[in-house]
Amino acid sequence: MKNRIGKFLTVAALIAASPVYAGVKEGDVNIGVTAAGQLRGVYFEGPVELPEINGPLFGWGDIDPGFFTIENPIPAEGLFVPANGANIVLEVIAFDAALKGWTPGFASVFNDPAETWNIGPVPFDEHAFWHIDSNDPGFVPPPIQTQWSATFRLLDTGATGYLPSDPVTLTFVPVPEPTSLALLAFGALFFAVRSRRPSTSNRTIQIGGLWVAFIVIAPTSQTMAQHAGDVVPARTASGQLTWGGFQPDINVIALPPVTGLFEGWADNDPGFDRLITPDPENDLFPLEPGAQIRIEAVQFDTGFRAISPSFVIIDEPGERILLGNENLHIHLTWHINSEAPAFDPTRTVWRATCKFVDTGSTGYADSEPFTFRFANVDCLTGDVNGDTFRDGNDVQTFLYVLLDPETAPEVERCGADADRDGLVTLSDIPAFVEVLLDGSSVFDPPPP
Repeated sequence: MKNRIGKFLTVAALIAASPVYAGVKEGDVNIGVTAAGQLRGVYFEGPVELPEINGPLFGWGDIDPGFFTIENPIPAEGLFVPANGANIVLEVIAFDAALKGWTPGFASVFNDPAETWNIGPVPFDEHAFWHIDSNDPGFVPPPIQTQWSATFRLLDTGATGYLPSDPVTLTFVPVPEPTSLALLAFGALFFAVRSRRPSTSNRTIQIGGLWVAFIVIAPTSQTMAQHAGDVVPARTASGQLTWGGFQPDINVIALPPVTGLFEGWADNDPGFDRLITPDPENDLFPLEPGAQIRIEAVQFDTGFRAISPSFVIIDEPGERILLGNENLHIHLTWHINSEAPAFDPTRTVWRATCKFVDTGSTGYADSEPFTFRFANVDCLTGDVNGDTFRDGNDVQTFLYVLLDPETAPEVERCGADADRDGLVTLSDIPAFVEVLLDGSSVFDPPPP
């Protein structure tokens, strides 16, 4: 036993002396490519704890870990940033019975060998939903089975043609889990954790089936990556909640169609990611310890809802979802529900006006309201006839849609909805004229 502990301490010392890596995402599978052109997925933490869920799925589930393209090369790990043109696909090798992966928006399941999930073109920050299904015929309840494993590999179906990765295995445990005597025995030396501390870099190894995490103290800005595609809750210097990153009010998010668990259109982007580096110029500062940040519905269009990883649903004023503490990183499912009793099929955009509130000890003031816009069809605002231009040729089609929106094709209704409130009405005329004169719209996507 003495020799074994000595070996553990030696390994701990070696890992503690290793460099801190910038441009990686703690808690996610970080994806890069080797110098030989092979994909590689690196997960720096131990078993993933899944919280209990009860309806519409049952058992345990969560959206972490996600999949993140590294932003900076890591020569010490032989890992480099994938080139543009790569398209990454997860291919199942073997999942334990009752363990399932759901694609974003709960569109489909992957758990059988050779089944795939198209994660997408690089760069990305994508999250599946990992689910231990207690209703599955193959489910074996704890304490008979206490962990479930998912083994997969990463493929490149893009122009870069990287070689497939070696197999990657993630291990999931339901919480609360049975106490491990082995962990108690070594508790004074090591912590088996899955955490997101902003001031640490977690490195793990597996020794005899036991995951051991070593915590290396390092500045936050060097250990974490900020994902530009997420809304970034922050605080002002005066103590009011605010946000940076993705700007809801000037973007329209097109949701893909889904069937099965949910009907309609759904996805889990954009997510919410805590601010890492202060930005005094824009009055953005990281949240402080003690914060408990919630998103509160102010007004949602009928038929739209937001769903937390534990299936808390908000769609009425005052309803809230907990996003997390000062280290928050979470992706909700945004859902245009085609089965809602008052669903309006003439709509092409659904609005969700929200605000951030703090129920923690920091007591920050509520943020100003902000409005997401989610579409069930992708279009160029003002291009009503679909020729990719916004000019006088769109006027006649715009008038046809304005007079009879119910019979117009949805892509024409989308283009004619110049103020992006979801419906084609007289209020779109000034915005449509402005788009024709300027040749652009405030809702145009940013240039690549």
